[in-house]
Amino acid sequence: DTNKKIAVPREIRSLRQLEL
Repeated sequence: DTNKKIAVPREIRSLRQLEL
């Protein structure tokens, strides 16, 4: 469960970098 919680924010960070 902990890994999944970290995997979620990680994907969001990737999308945010693309936006920049």
